[in-house]
Amino acid sequence: MSLGPGSALYGPNAAAGVMHIITASPIDRPGTSVSLAAGERSIFSGQFRTAVAPSERFGFKLSGQYMRGDDFEYRDPVEVAAAAAPNAHPKVAARDFFYERYAFDARADIRGEGGGSFVLNAGMSQMKNAIALTGIGAAQGKNWVYPYVQARFSKDRFFAQAFYNTSDAGDTYLLRTGQDIVDKSYVMSAQIQHGFDLGERQSFTYGVDLIGTNPRTEGTVLGRNEGDDDSREVGAYVHSETALSDMFDLVAAVRVDDHSRLTKTSISPRVALVLTPAEGQNVRFTYNRAFSTPSTNNLFLDILAANIPILPGINYGIRSQGVPLGGYSFNSQCPGGVESRCMYSPLMPGQGLPANAAVFWNPVIETLLPQFASLLPPELVPLLPTLSAMLLNPGAGDPQLGTLFRRFDVAAAGAGSSDPFVTLGGPGVLDVPDLVPTIHNSFEVGYKGLINDRVLLAADLYHTRIENFVGSLRVETPNVFFDPASVQAFVLHRLDPLIRAGLIPPALIEGPIALAVGAIASLPLGTLATDQSGTHDLLLTYRNFGDVSYTGADLALEVLLSDQFSVNGNFSWKSAECFNSTDDDCDDIEDVALNAPSHNGSLGLTYANQGSGFSATGRMRMTAGFPVNSGTYIGVIDGYQVADASVSYRLPFQPGTTLSVTANNLFDSNHTEFVGAAPLGRFVMFRVRHDF
Repeated sequence: MSLGPGSALYGPNAAAGVMHIITASPIDRPGTSVSLAAGERSIFSGQFRTAVAPSERFGFKLSGQYMRGDDFEYRDPVEVAAAAAPNAHPKVAARDFFYERYAFDARADIRGEGGGSFVLNAGMSQMKNAIALTGIGAAQGKNWVYPYVQARFSKDRFFAQAFYNTSDAGDTYLLRTGQDIVDKSYVMSAQIQHGFDLGERQSFTYGVDLIGTNPRTEGTVLGRNEGDDDSREVGAYVHSETALSDMFDLVAAVRVDDHSRLTKTSISPRVALVLTPAEGQNVRFTYNRAFSTPSTNNLFLDILAANIPILPGINYGIRSQGVPLGGYSFNSQCPGGVESRCMYSPLMPGQGLPANAAVFWNPVIETLLPQFASLLPPELVPLLPTLSAMLLNPGAGDPQLGTLFRRFDVAAAGAGSSDPFVTLGGPGVLDVPDLVPTIHNSFEVGYKGLINDRVLLAADLYHTRIENFVGSLRVETPNVFFDPASVQAFVLHRLDPLIRAGLIPPALIEGPIALAVGAIASLPLGTLATDQSGTHDLLLTYRNFGDVSYTGADLALEVLLSDQFSVNGNFSWKSAECFNSTDDDCDDIEDVALNAPSHNGSLGLTYANQGSGFSATGRMRMTAGFPVNSGTYIGVIDGYQVADASVSYRLPFQPGTTLSVTANNLFDSNHTEFVGAAPLGRFVMFRVRHDF
């Protein structure tokens, strides 16, 4: 596992580190093992691995796993509200909390007489049923299949591999809209690496790699971009290791990558000075630069995320879209609109209109006022036609009806706010430029070593600067509203003759008329559409933000108290958890959240007696509260502390059989680990494993 940015060797999107899992070769580890487990929430799990090696040059392995059970339950308020709307899709909020998945894998190893090794690996995993979080709300995954095949060859310092991954979303659907999801995408990749030494103190490693992504969603996820959404990334790198002396090593690398959908190449340098004062100990001084390319969704997403009902039968769609080449602009000019802006409206379907609320005054009055008849005293109901007539056709002598631009706030909507729109301030309406890669620059000082054969210590102090952070999905297109104060002034001016004559009592002004003014002012009249869309849908998209910086530290410690007892712990700290634009709540559309706590850690005790076959562990995990601002998931996670424990015993009369019990969250501390996820309770599972 490599911590921190790792683009120089591992390529794009390795900014958070790399975990490389290498499974045992069937030639080196033949045999069969079977594991069965059952526990709370009706959990059942089974795993097997069988490997045969007819010779020292050939081996074959089969493995598989299956798991099912009842997931922890959570109901999304947005889904519940959408399901209660008239004519709601029957799949909206149709959550199935039963979890089921299985996977299998086959591998063949061939070793040549000259020392070369060829490995062919293929398999498939299927998510039969599960709930998964996406940037636009949860999805009900059903029969989602991931087949894959990989081939690799290595000899001495030469390494080459290629893999092909595919996906089939099966019967998956979004829980907020009920829309079916199709995903028949595939990814192909190839890598070649080689190295050589110059003398005893200098070593070079170099390589190239290529990855091609071809999304295929039949319009359900990538919409209008379907058919023009493939991408290709190619990169090359050189890595150098120089032994400056017996104690000092210099490590340096540089990588260059090109993405077919981006306008600039990415350069990722790395340099480290490693001091080895004694065997088993080292100190590192490292600078890393890594990058993350915009994802397929960042570039090509085009899907309806939700609907906002404004009047019976009239909705605004919230459409999630990636940022196309050239970005999104608001250059269209409509004379008569505020700031000469243009809008599109479901109240007046057709071409662009001037972004001026006054255009809608007559239709709104004719539509809304009759709905207030039930609020009027019986003796005043006959006045309603007169009131409507007196309010129509604003003229030159009337107070001017003002216009406001307001933007839909995903956080407020998710919290159930009655008014989920916020008035634009600051720079107002801004274009959305092309997305560029996010750059991670990290400076690190680290130590790792074994002290007195009893204490294993790893400590890291780092400072990270992130450039062009890609924020979560946010609404970029404002909506047009009446200015409430101007509506009130206009209505009172028009009704002044009736007020003066005493035909409209003060209670009517403070009651139904005030409600009518509020209803008129809260109605989104149209959308300031971008030049690239031309619809009244609200645009939910991505944007690169400015630079953010934070400092952090990681500490891991294991102390061998005796041959049987050990204590282990870890602690992680960051100087920031949110980069605020306006306040400390991290719920503004301009805020950037790390979506992780500023500090967390764990402390555990392990007992292991190899002779008796008995072992036990206990661990306490502690996590501070933190804000979340990721797509539609905006809120605060409270801090929590949970205890885990496990016990295992190898049967003395059957040494190949081990029994174990694992308890996560032993004391049933109900807590949530991410916004939109289910609260978690205790989970206990019993397992039996047998090695043949």
